Amino acid sequence: MESSEYNGAGKQFEEADTPNPTGEASESTGPGGADTMANDAVVPSRKEIFDNLRYDYKVARNAKAEIDDLIAKWNDLYEGKPFGNEMKNRSKIVVKDVAKQIEWQKPNITEPFTGATNPVKCAPVNAGSAQASKIGQKWLNYTFTTEFPRYKFVNDVADVFSREGTVWIRTGWEFAEEVEERTVEGLSMDELVNMNIEPDDVVDNGDGTYDAVFRRRTLKYNRPTAEICRNEHVFPDPAADTEEEMNFICYRFEDTLSSIKTSPFYDEAEVDKLRGKAYAKYNDTALGSLREADLEAHGKDTHYQSKDPAMQRITLIEYWGYYDIDGDGIAEPVVATWADDFDILLRLEENPLPTKRIPFHNAVYASKPFSLWGNALAYFLEDNQKVRSSIMRGIIDNMSAANNGQKFFQKGALDYVNYKRMRNGERYIQTNMNPKEMLHEGGYNQLPPSVFTTMQMVTQETQELSGIQSNGPALDPNAMNRADTGATGMVMTMAQQRMADAVRNLAALLTNMFEDWLAYAKEFLEEDQIRSLFGEIPKEAMNGQYHVRLSVSTELNKQVQIQQLNLLLQQSQAMGQSAPPEVMNAIVAEMFDLFDKPDLADALRGYRPQPDPMQVQMSQLEMQKLQAEINKLNAEAQTDILYKQAQSKEKIAKATMHEMETVLAPQQLVTDAYLKNKEAKTKQFDAIQKAKQGEKQESRPNQNKAV
Repeated sequence: MESSEYNGAGKQFEEADTPNPTGEASESTGPGGADTMANDAVVPSRKEIFDNLRYDYKVARNAKAEIDDLIAKWNDLYEGKPFGNEMKNRSKIVVKDVAKQIEWQKPNITEPFTGATNPVKCAPVNAGSAQASKIGQKWLNYTFTTEFPRYKFVNDVADVFSREGTVWIRTGWEFAEEVEERTVEGLSMDELVNMNIEPDDVVDNGDGTYDAVFRRRTLKYNRPTAEICRNEHVFPDPAADTEEEMNFICYRFEDTLSSIKTSPFYDEAEVDKLRGKAYAKYNDTALGSLREADLEAHGKDTHYQSKDPAMQRITLIEYWGYYDIDGDGIAEPVVATWADDFDILLRLEENPLPTKRIPFHNAVYASKPFSLWGNALAYFLEDNQKVRSSIMRGIIDNMSAANNGQKFFQKGALDYVNYKRMRNGERYIQTNMNPKEMLHEGGYNQLPPSVFTTMQMVTQETQELSGIQSNGPALDPNAMNRADTGATGMVMTMAQQRMADAVRNLAALLTNMFEDWLAYAKEFLEEDQIRSLFGEIPKEAMNGQYHVRLSVSTELNKQVQIQQLNLLLQQSQAMGQSAPPEVMNAIVAEMFDLFDKPDLADALRGYRPQPDPMQVQMSQLEMQKLQAEINKLNAEAQTDILYKQAQSKEKIAKATMHEMETVLAPQQLVTDAYLKNKEAKTKQFDAIQKAKQGEKQESRPNQNKAV
């Protein structure tokens, strides 16, 4: 029974299914122990929260006991430990097929992540996030490939991933700075006021003088972290089917008393209780104990404790999850830390991370539905390793029982003198019989061909299951074929697809890690760090909506894609002028990316051909000539238009006059007839008047004569 199963009074609490394992009645518990609904929110006490968190830890620890046994079994297969059925005076060899396949597989898994110069890509969600995505992509690639130990990290992740079936990582952020202080003493008020640099602090000496204190702050590091967790020290929510459903996770680790005291996260009063308690017995899980025993062969002593009390190790449990600490009925993201061996709660607060999420992510080699844990490669190769080991043991036993190297002489073939000559290695020996008849040499017993056939069959199946061959990548020669058109194609075998699936699982794990890093960077990065990478760009420029993805693929996938792009390039060249040059540049740029030449790919994508200056001048003159001809044609056209417009107006005027004449002709005829009739009547009237006047003149003489 481990010490964390005891409460502060040193009494063992019973394992129960209720969230209050201590059995104490809480403030919301009615008579008989039945829970009742309180009208007001009841804030749980610190001790009650601590008891419930320890209960979650204990249940999670008990729930993963069987997976710990499986991981220990897979590790034994990797190490080639005896099966337990060995017999005395018989071969005990164990063929390390699991170890060989994992070691051959690791370079193929890690190369896509360690060989690429810029493996991280950021895709903006909208047009407004284009600049932010470029900044985030550049920062992630710089941090992962330059400041972060990616080679060791990726190799360790791939090793645990294949060997134990599940790998857990914990993301975080680390910060450290140095402050250099300088004091200028005995300054007067005038000297203090007239200083070019404003001091950080001023001390009044009481005698009319002042001391100016200057501090210079130097940033040592301010960067993201990612830690590979031991599977025996990770205790996730046993009720969760997926990582997104986890309500809590507990993580067990060791830290020195000095680091605990200098950490700003722990309660100083609780830390003081740890003095003199570092020598408590270390109670690890069964898997942890087996691992520590294996590591002792590689120079590690888990029982070592420094004589310096400050450097002695303390076992801590870190709890990340959700808990209703304010009693309002809604669980908040929290983090807690306590000393496992002494039940001292060092930290209890809300989750300080910007994401407010649990900073643990996992990847599985072969997924188990509805489980956070997966199967390792040894799960599939266990039978093959045992079969090959048994065959190899039989071969060795057969050979050890043979008389190989022994010489048989027929009795009487040699006398004593010649026998001595033969023993001394002399060249000339006289025999009493024919040497071919009297000498026989022993040898190994003949093995049936079925032994080697079975061995080869099991070996081939092992390589297909792991997706790797002993002499290189799992590349099936039959996968290469030539089509009727003469183009070379490549088809991925099932083994190759299995390898690609493993790479994609690790890519998903690293994508989650990079998303956490980006969220932390937006909160914790400083302006000076931004300017050193991107120039005079504000920190807010990183804010935006964009997705993180990894541009990774196995070497075989790259070859397949290169051949496909080569076919597209040939088709584009066959199209001639129909295909724009940008299409061909884009295809070649993608091929450069597959060859891990991102600089050439970016240069090709941004390339704009610069024309010859002479050609530019000739083009300009040609354009001027064409412009002059166009102006001339425009002027002639304008003149022709004006002339045609004038002709059109004249024709319109004539047509209008003709129309008016046509309309006024009848009226003119009437008018002329009326005028002619009037003139005729006038003439007739004048004639009548003249006639009357003539008659009057003739009658006047007669009248005078009568008188």
